Amino acid sequence: MTMAATISRKERRAGLRQLKAEKLMGSNPVSIRGTATVRRAVDTLNKHCVDVAPVTDESGRLIGIVSRADLADLFDTLGRLRNRQHDCDTANLTHAGLYSKPGRTCADLMVRQVMSPEVISVRTDASIAKVIEKLVKRRIRRLFVTNQDKVLVGDISIFELLRTLGENVDPIRISRQRP
Repeated sequence: MTMAATISRKERRAGLRQLKAEKLMGSNPVSIRGTATVRRAVDTLNKHCVDVAPVTDESGRLIGIVSRADLADLFDTLGRLRNRQHDCDTANLTHAGLYSKPGRTCADLMVRQVMSPEVISVRTDASIAKVIEKLVKRRIRRLFVTNQDKVLVGDISIFELLRTLGENVDPIRISRQRP
């Protein structure tokens, strides 16, 4: 009869401390180029059923995020992209200091004109404590991961984090705490 190998609480904690963002992240997150049109951004968000996507430059560096909230002013009450120039003038286009050219429609605006330049991210070598701190402090559900050159390499969702933590928790101790 062989006994199942058990891992002590001390060993589990040591293992958790060694976890880095690189081990928690999902690779190849859906991203949008800053030069893409708003129409393409909307199509990408809809196609992948996400509310937020990272925005990258030509070399893959993370430069911002675009969300459905950023795009909300560009839609009419029926959810269609506005097409008249004067409607676009009311949109918040000051994030990147860029303004639309006369004759262009809202759908022709570039993502970098409507994105939020503030991005919450960690590097691949960030500790699990740093990941948790950023998620909790900023009250977000998704964190982007970059390499040392600030190139987007992955993302960490709160659900992946919880799954990983769950795999490292002592199930016997948890079952004793249930009512």
